[in-house]
Amino acid sequence: MKSILFFLTLWATCSPCFSQQAPTVGEPLTAIGRKNYVRALEILNDDLKSLAGNDAAFPEDELLLHRARVLFFTEDFTKAVEDCEDLLNRFPESVWRSKGKFMKAQSLAGSRKFEEALSIYQTSAADLFAEGRKDAIAGELMSFAEMFARSPDPGKLDEPAADYGKALALYQQVLQMESSDTVKEQAQFRMFQLFGILKQWPQVSSSALAYLSDFDPDWRGEFGSLERMTRQKNPGAKLPGAHRFHVRYLHGEALHRQNRRELSVKYLRELDDLIGADEGE
Repeated sequence: MKSILFFLTLWATCSPCFSQQAPTVGEPLTAIGRKNYVRALEILNDDLKSLAGNDAAFPEDELLLHRARVLFFTEDFTKAVEDCEDLLNRFPESVWRSKGKFMKAQSLAGSRKFEEALSIYQTSAADLFAEGRKDAIAGELMSFAEMFARSPDPGKLDEPAADYGKALALYQQVLQMESSDTVKEQAQFRMFQLFGILKQWPQVSSSALAYLSDFDPDWRGEFGSLERMTRQKNPGAKLPGAHRFHVRYLHGEALHRQNRRELSVKYLRELDDLIGADEGE
């Protein structure tokens, strides 16, 4: 009898079923919310099918997506891609397929496989268009543009060089979309900056004029133009651009670098007057 009691005590102490409660889906999701990705992976690296069986509200395909997100956040991009592919291959009717595609694209981009990532995104963008999320699409395209424009770390010789041409093409695509004026202002400003990085001063000047025409209420047109002589404000401004003073300044610099110094000084003096008036209000 004593032997039986001893055995039962030992079994209850050592058995996982008695010593700890099986983890629920809520625990890794809470850990993700708190950015405790190590704890989230400890649970999500177990058998997802069994974990899903503990909570019918969280099926296995959704858990695969959550694990891919955690792997993405911890920069384990290869495994994140594998989980996304597992989701797409094993669950063809999953409501999480669209998010799985975009997570795969983001993970490929994290590995600097930008062309593969962009290909996935562009072939799947129609899903977002159907949902009326045009600003979301534009935002994703701008994220890809930034990835193409980013120079690799000096110590990572295997990473591709920045592709400013591809970045500019993506920003141009955003400008042609039916996205909000706020999104277009950001895209137009980034194009303007990239032309500056490339030292393409005529393009800097022309993109500055386009930006100011669309997003500077105080823009009166170019010096010497009919607009400059006939108006005091810009009735065509879509909204006051957050970068309009910066654009005016770099426009003056671009003119200076094109040896158009007298005209550069005029624009910079006008900018100085605008800043003084703005500070005085």
